[in-house]
Amino acid sequence: FDPMYPRACCKLRRSVQAFWTLGILAGVGVALAPFVFVLLDLGGASLRFFNALVLPPAFSVYGFRRGEAIKPPLAEPAVLEFPADGRTAEDVLGVVVVPGNPGIPQFYSKFAQDIQEELLATRGLQSHAYVLGYPNFPTGAPRVGPVARIDKEAARLGAAVERLAARHGKEGLVLVGQSIGAWCVLRHIREVLRGGSDNAGGKGIVAVVLATPFLEYDEGQAMLGRLCCSWWGHSLAGLVANFLVALPRFVQAFCAVDYGGIVREEDVEAVLQTFGRFPHHLESMVAMAKSEFELLVPNSSTNGFAVLQELLQDSRFPPVLALYARVDMWAPWKHAERMRGMLSRGRGARSSVKDYFVDLGDMKHSFCLVPDQSRQVAKHVVTFLDCVQIRTPAAAAA
Repeated sequence: FDPMYPRACCKLRRSVQAFWTLGILAGVGVALAPFVFVLLDLGGASLRFFNALVLPPAFSVYGFRRGEAIKPPLAEPAVLEFPADGRTAEDVLGVVVVPGNPGIPQFYSKFAQDIQEELLATRGLQSHAYVLGYPNFPTGAPRVGPVARIDKEAARLGAAVERLAARHGKEGLVLVGQSIGAWCVLRHIREVLRGGSDNAGGKGIVAVVLATPFLEYDEGQAMLGRLCCSWWGHSLAGLVANFLVALPRFVQAFCAVDYGGIVREEDVEAVLQTFGRFPHHLESMVAMAKSEFELLVPNSSTNGFAVLQELLQDSRFPPVLALYARVDMWAPWKHAERMRGMLSRGRGARSSVKDYFVDLGDMKHSFCLVPDQSRQVAKHVVTFLDCVQIRTPAAAAA
């Protein structure tokens, strides 16, 4: 004990103790936060169930009265259109881009325009480009109702493709599916051909592009699949989604650029208007991924390779271009080698259709968000269309 410094020593000791206490409390809070939010989620679900039992009949939930099944109306896919200059859609080729997960069309608008511009620059061919958006990812308002499974989303996207195919009956459609969107494209064509369509490719589909396709999961995604299929994974996604929405706008923009790898200002703004405004985007990603992992099981009849194998045996199936990157978690290189083998074996002596495979090198899975890579992939698509010398329905009739 030093009589000259008792007060200063006590203040220092109290300060150190306070910092240690705050640090311990912060660590405990971070560790317990996911469990607290899970309990809050369970409590909210119990409260909604209680309200459904005790509220008067006149009270409505999502527009449905008590005692009725809460079934929100089926949403239609959003459609971004990029018209041909001076030409009607009925007189030009249609290019339809089906996104991956998340199915937000704004992230793919640059890629669709790149294909459109490349067709005009290299072939002098006018085209009408579209990007479809999944109903699970409404961009202007919160999602209403539960997240639909990927097969249900694929059926809705297929219905939108049918309407566009009818619109482009003269020149036909080129379908470009990226990631899980490639599986949706293959599933739609299989359903059309099983329905007995006589047209090449099924109702005017003249070519198919599978861009970094997610067709089957393997051990590389097994842990992520278990996370998406677990109850605590969904609760954690809800926690992170609400945390992102609560962040200041400049912090959201920083995260999009620094952690998301977003380059274009338009894409950053799209992230801020979707993930930065509504938590349902991240929640829908995880919930829809659960059904993806359930359907893309290896050696199952529902995974993308099984669907493609069936289609390759059908003479009506249009030419295919497969695009794979060297390092891709969702479309690993061993899947690329498997795809190359399937396409190189051909379709048999009776078929003159030739399919193509392109090695994208070190491109990203989400190449659509990198301007240089988006343009390069668009060039591959247009070169493929040149190689197969598309015979549109109008040309075939002539």
